[in-house]
Amino acid sequence: MMQREHISNLQFTIILFLMRTTVVIAFLPVLTAADAGRDAWISSIITFFGTLLLGLFIILPGTIFPRQSIAGYSQFLLGPYLGRLLVLPVLWAFLHLSSLEIRIYADVIVAGFLSETPLLFVMGGMVLVASLAAIAGLEVIGRCAEIIFVFFLVMLLFSILAAVPRVEIENLQPVLARGWEPVLTGAITPVILGAQLLVMTFLLPALQEPKKAIPSMVWAVGGASIALLLVALVVIGALGAEQGARSIFPFIKLMRAAQVSEFLERVETLIVFAWGFGLFIAVSTYLYCGARGIAQIFNLRDYRPLIPPMAVIWVTLGQEMSGDVLDFRSFIEPEIFAPYAGLFLLSPLVIIWIVWGIRKITGRI
Repeated sequence: MMQREHISNLQFTIILFLMRTTVVIAFLPVLTAADAGRDAWISSIITFFGTLLLGLFIILPGTIFPRQSIAGYSQFLLGPYLGRLLVLPVLWAFLHLSSLEIRIYADVIVAGFLSETPLLFVMGGMVLVASLAAIAGLEVIGRCAEIIFVFFLVMLLFSILAAVPRVEIENLQPVLARGWEPVLTGAITPVILGAQLLVMTFLLPALQEPKKAIPSMVWAVGGASIALLLVALVVIGALGAEQGARSIFPFIKLMRAAQVSEFLERVETLIVFAWGFGLFIAVSTYLYCGARGIAQIFNLRDYRPLIPPMAVIWVTLGQEMSGDVLDFRSFIEPEIFAPYAGLFLLSPLVIIWIVWGIRKITGRI
């Protein structure tokens, strides 16, 4: 029997916020602008409601079985074999999403700061630190998230404020000139990337107050959506929709051109550091949830021995899964990523909802 760990609802909210916002500051403004143009900020607002619905879809089964992870209630509903099989796509989601995020961040570090450093070394160092946190346990990850949150928020707000003087209102007008369709299309990828919230299926049993899990999730999604809205406004307002859509990392490009004073330049370092802090929490959480999920499937007493080999797989997959950052950008385009996430990553929860509904109607639960 594995030891039960506990985190506060505030730590739960911060973990989700950091995981969500790291992707926001890296990619989403460009992808949103590519479809919505100067109305990308409206897509950001729509993203909140779409991600909130997705989060409710993911978290509600856990509130029905508050002391069980998805590995537990899937076996209760579907039996030991089908239940275990159903958890595998969720564990794959942790591996795939984490490897993608590690690879992209490593590409940025190597291209912008450590050009002579092997990519594998950068990725290995990142995963090593995250592995140590995962081995230490969820409570340590929660405390680290609390500490990092303050620095992350200060760096993010400072970066946004530094970009405000370059914003031109004309770049944000006219509003809805092309109608609602591009705006709705621009919200698809940010919403589907809410598949990150699948970690809630393993974090929920550790909450000190499971009944407040939904408000905690709403605060996290709301905070991340506000960050996306602000970043989209400054990126489109300063760079313009066309240049913002062409840039791979538009926020970092904007910050690189920003000059706070005559003696303070290269402030993009702040946002890269913030991204790294958030990524540390995200990867350590993915590793923890993945290892704990495997341990629960195979009835192991401890998940910690699984983390080192999982970390090696994380780095190897990140190294081999894509040629460069453009491959990643193509992968998360709506026509590719939406079917992938919808049909594969989220399908286990669809099955769980259906089986639970049938058993509820027939009185077998």
